[in-house]
Amino acid sequence: MKKMIKVFTVGSLVLGMTSNIAMADSVLTSDSAEQVNAKAGVIQDDSLKEEKISYMSFEGYVKEIKSNNGYTSVIMTDGKSNEVIGQFNLKGDMLVVNQDTATIQALDKIEKGQKIRGFYRKDMPMILIYPPVINPEFIMISSEDTKNFVKHSYFDESLTSIDNNLKLNISDSSVLIDKHGKSIDIEKLKNKDLVVVYDISTKSIPAQTNPKQVIMLEKDADEMPVKDEALEKIIDSGYMANGVNMIPLKQVADHFGYETAWDNAKKTATLRKENSSFTVTIGQQMYGYNKSLQKFEVSPEIKDARTYVPESILELLQK
Repeated sequence: MKKMIKVFTVGSLVLGMTSNIAMADSVLTSDSAEQVNAKAGVIQDDSLKEEKISYMSFEGYVKEIKSNNGYTSVIMTDGKSNEVIGQFNLKGDMLVVNQDTATIQALDKIEKGQKIRGFYRKDMPMILIYPPVINPEFIMISSEDTKNFVKHSYFDESLTSIDNNLKLNISDSSVLIDKHGKSIDIEKLKNKDLVVVYDISTKSIPAQTNPKQVIMLEKDADEMPVKDEALEKIIDSGYMANGVNMIPLKQVADHFGYETAWDNAKKTATLRKENSSFTVTIGQQMYGYNKSLQKFEVSPEIKDARTYVPESILELLQK
């Protein structure tokens, strides 16, 4: 199931139970990231409509930074209001590039108010919720007065972008890295998705630049999604409530090997497996995950003698 962690970026979980937490047939379905983004208002280049471009991006302004059991959650706004437009879940070893300086920086140096942009694959299945919760493969941060430009596109054999707007002239001063921050040579850049940081370019068509930094985006061999048909059936068996897919809690918990217990007096379900535990209460949006409190988009409820919860819980259950 390790592969599924990468596949389902955001999840909502439905656990069906009777007073003894009865098993429920629930099928898991997910839209592609491209479909979810279209509905959630993802910010992206027009050129991303081209089939050869495999990655997409989402951007916002850092409102809040939270530590969540081994990863960092960054809550974002559009920079104009206080409304939350999305959330990034970031791993500690994730590549963070500073657009202002065209250098790699530490994850813990991200600050409130900064502009942040995350890049992730178009083919990554995502749960249909808003605001979207995204697990980017690498991120870029910047300030409002940055003097550097960023171009994300597919670049061909001649290192010209697919929209013919930019051609790269790599020099000794250009820093070439993959999405993990490891150095690569120029040949690896050809016919790939690239994120380019540059300042000066010519006025020709295409414009030419000596880039400061080039990040190659390429799917790792171990990132091929593994289809879990049983989980898909569990999610598909759910229903929509206020725009959120609700799935049977007991069935999905059993799928991932959790032991479940039901307190009928408190209307509370408890899930346990190794060092992980969940406490979910009917009618309450807040739920316990290990020693932290998490919040569902809508409250768990009982339907047909089963407990249902938002699909977003899948992300934590799969860890």
